[in-house]
Amino acid sequence: IKVGVYEIDAHPNVMVVDGMEASLRLESKNGFHSIWSKDPCFVGMLDKYLKSLWVESRKISLREFKHH
Repeated sequence: IKVGVYEIDAHPNVMVVDGMEASLRLESKNGFHSIWSKDPCFVGMLDKYLKSLWVESRKISLREFKHH
C-alpha cells in the first residue's frame, strides 16, 4: 500500500472509487456536509485534485504511518 502525507490545516475526506464515483466530506465543530456523486465532471475534478496532492505529498512507509 502506498501512503503519502500532505500537511494541511483543513482535513476534508476525499475519495474516488474506480474513477466512477466520488465522495467529498467537510467536517467542522458544527457538524459535517458531504457529497457522493457519479457525475463524470465532479468525479474527474476530484480525481485530478487527488493526483496533484499525491505528487506533492511526502511518501512514507506503512510502518512509519502506524507510529504517528
